Amino acid sequence: MIRYCIILIFLSTLFSCKDQEHHVKIQVESNNIDPSSERVYISGNHSKFGFWDPSKIHFDFEEENQKWVGDFKFYSDTTIEFKLTKGSWMTEALTDDEKVRGNFKVRVTKDTSISLEIKHWKNTDILMGVSGNALLHKDMPTKGLASRHVIVRFPPSYEYDADKRFPVLYMHDGQNVFNPYTSYTGNDWRVDEVSDSLFAIDQAEEFIAVAIYNTAKRTNEYSYLTEGQTYASWLVNDLKPFIDSSYRTKTDPSNTAIMGSSMGGLISFILTWEYPEVFGKAACLSPAFDIPKYDLSYLSHVKNDTENLRNIKVYIDNGTEELEKELQPGVDRMMKLLDNKGYNYVWHLDEGAFHNEKAWSKRVHKPLLFLFGEN
Repeated sequence: MIRYCIILIFLSTLFSCKDQEHHVKIQVESNNIDPSSERVYISGNHSKFGFWDPSKIHFDFEEENQKWVGDFKFYSDTTIEFKLTKGSWMTEALTDDEKVRGNFKVRVTKDTSISLEIKHWKNTDILMGVSGNALLHKDMPTKGLASRHVIVRFPPSYEYDADKRFPVLYMHDGQNVFNPYTSYTGNDWRVDEVSDSLFAIDQAEEFIAVAIYNTAKRTNEYSYLTEGQTYASWLVNDLKPFIDSSYRTKTDPSNTAIMGSSMGGLISFILTWEYPEVFGKAACLSPAFDIPKYDLSYLSHVKNDTENLRNIKVYIDNGTEELEKELQPGVDRMMKLLDNKGYNYVWHLDEGAFHNEKAWSKRVHKPLLFLFGEN
């Protein structure tokens, strides 16, 4: 009986410790921010940090000590990760040597005070890091969703061959594909440099690249939820007609491709599956085909589909480390469904690769060759 009582006391103590809340106070000092017109925002891996929305949770400015202050409560053993911005990823806090910071990371075990001094903030010309000829369509209206930037990048011969038309590649997470200065991690996909290299050695047909910025609703917009269907409809009925009417494009599905990674890989597949008469080719890098805990799976739609074989080309790849390992079962199930229905596709396994822009940039030549390679 005494032993049982000791065990019960131990378990009670253990769970009460787990349920205990601790204060986390974060103070930010920065001379490069104007309290009269700017704010410091926190963006991180918890709802109290806005789930990585850079413009949702802001600190209060304390005149007395000239610091920005945020006060939060978290349960014991919670691991928090966060970054600081002025309201967008284009104005995030940098290191003292003006590099993109990694996430601040803290395991909460007691009341904690964190003091940070930010000497530099990103101040980005959106096209500054894009090589070649590109145009910015700023804050394009998106019916039913938040407006977003769209960058259109042209291949080398677009300027001097006025009669030539070009295929088009539409890409999601547009801030990450060309420009390290606007990329979330400080590493971009290098689609501009890699495609120009392929053009120069005649390995790929020249194409126009359309990079569509994401928003704070990225997860929903890149799924088959209502926001995702609205986003897909906007791409098909508004953005593509605008691009085709504004630039010298080849408009048929065999010359219209879509590409993205993670949730961007999922919405790329959805777009070519749902609109094969528009997008004839899709490249899905590290696709989130099935994430059960978020109920965002698209597998059942493919499984229950009764349409005739679509005339589409699909590229799929993934790595093997960390989140890539979690996504592998969904990739396997999708490929099995495609096999059962008689679809051809290409799959590449990148051994040792992680789920990030740096990994995607190292293999981005593979989907580009699949989509536009000179056969």
